[in-house]
Amino acid sequence: MSTIALYHLVLRRRLGEAFNKGVLKGIVATRALELGVDLDNVKSVALVGSPRLPEYLIQRFGRSSHKPGESSSGLAIAISYDDLLEFLALMHLVDRGRLAGASVYMPSLDVVSREIVAEVLMTHRRGRGVKSSQLVDVNQLVDIMVKAFPFEAGRLRGDVEKLVEHLVSRNVLVKNSEGLVLGGEFDNIWERRRMREFVSFIPGKVEAKVVEYRAGSRVDIGTIDAINLLFLRNGSTIRLAGDVWRVKLIKGFNVFVVEG
Repeated sequence: MSTIALYHLVLRRRLGEAFNKGVLKGIVATRALELGVDLDNVKSVALVGSPRLPEYLIQRFGRSSHKPGESSSGLAIAISYDDLLEFLALMHLVDRGRLAGASVYMPSLDVVSREIVAEVLMTHRRGRGVKSSQLVDVNQLVDIMVKAFPFEAGRLRGDVEKLVEHLVSRNVLVKNSEGLVLGGEFDNIWERRRMREFVSFIPGKVEAKVVEYRAGSRVDIGTIDAINLLFLRNGSTIRLAGDVWRVKLIKGFNVFVVEG
């Protein structure tokens, strides 16, 4: 972690503690507060600009009065006519109970496949000299997964059996008389430096650097989610690290700014 990133982390924690204790009466924040940061005693939320999706609208307003029996409240501040129309559309959707949602296809075979390999991997890491009764077989896999997937064991068993055969055919797994073990292709696909990709379905975060625009020097201010590059233009303003910055140049994943 860079010195700047560590400073921002410490500052964020101090601000959160000060707010929870009542020393601070308000906080200006980015989307970070939407993504799992809990603050006590939030009475109201002001949204500057459309949150884009009805789920985001509910989530952000829901940060206020976040206690049983209390009702959330907030203020929506549009920054353009388009923004106003989008706010109205989102509120209309929320009022009708219509969220963007997601189509769920269960059981998701990519998830089941990953879990199959994960169970074999855990056994593999316990040591190569394990007893045959400790090796993974299809019956064990089905017993484990039926507890997590909302499907009957019979239906899930067929999917697991097919996926095991596919993984064996690709040499990701090897089936012997004792059970399933890792095949040579596993190490080719999930080499050590990419193991983090195997254990999580959450994609890596793509960020853009915000750099103070100075002739002959470079001062890193912080980072923003790369999705913001779709909306930023020369002259746009960014609130970051406790200051307001004006965009002077966007080059790749670098946003060059000046104060104010």
